[in-house]
Amino acid sequence: MKKYQTLRLFTKYGTAIAVIVGVSLPLAALLAMALNGAGILLVLLSIPVGCFAGFVMKVFSDLAQVIVEMLLPSADYDLSA
Repeated sequence: MKKYQTLRLFTKYGTAIAVIVGVSLPLAALLAMALNGAGILLVLLSIPVGCFAGFVMKVFSDLAQVIVEMLLPSADYDLSA
């Protein structure tokens, strides 16, 4: 698994990455509202968009896990490193 750093990253930290992506969009909208006077509509619309982005990242990490389990040789499947 030493050659597949990205797959190891997504299989180990996929849920955390999904949460960070999902929360960052509403936080960025709140920051834009505070600094630039953006409307509350931007913040309200960023919440479902952030949820969808987090869901897409979680699906991507699960897909990476399936790729690792099915396509890589079992000798390379060591996520502890």
